[in-house]
Amino acid sequence: MDTYASEDEQVEALKKWWKENGLSVALGLVLGLVVVFGWRGWQGWQMEQNLQASAVYAEFEKEPTEEHGNLLMTDFPASPYTLQALLKLADLAVVAHNHDVAEKHWQWMIAHSEVSGFTHIARLRLAKLWLSDNKSNQVQELLSSVTLQDGFALAYQELLGDLHYQQGQLQAAAKYYRSALGYALALPSANERIQLKLDDLGLVGDVGMEKSS
Repeated sequence: MDTYASEDEQVEALKKWWKENGLSVALGLVLGLVVVFGWRGWQGWQMEQNLQASAVYAEFEKEPTEEHGNLLMTDFPASPYTLQALLKLADLAVVAHNHDVAEKHWQWMIAHSEVSGFTHIARLRLAKLWLSDNKSNQVQELLSSVTLQDGFALAYQELLGDLHYQQGQLQAAAKYYRSALGYALALPSANERIQLKLDDLGLVGDVGMEKSS
């Protein structure tokens, strides 16, 4: 996966990937389900599930509601439509300052998503929300078992820099910001943003010495 300057770009890339690869992903599940359903039965069931989830999501796009999200989670937990709807609902909840609702949706995605890209997006957004609420210990626990992927390495390294900055660990923050810069070389906006964070630490050079006042 390519490296992206923002999570919005990553979400759009995931949607495009699903359109291009969704069929092959679905077919990959055949080996595990063919014994139970049989090829024909499973194929018909899968098509019906996709059609129903698509219909619910079409209604959701017209008027995003928690009811639609709950229906998708209950009846179509493995559908990418469910993941896209929960991302939208979480974003709306943040705008409305309903952080508990946003947390609920992102945590569900982390626990249930079968598409790693959506899992990373949900984890990153939850961590940023918790940082904004000064919950650095929860962020540290959330990120403790993360295995970086190239497409998300920049975002995680920058986030770890933010976490250590909030904890007052400037040396560690600088280390992660410098690492993030390595992934942002071809991304001007991300490069500028992270460089500003690094400069704001008030450290001199790579040795991490405090500037004299």
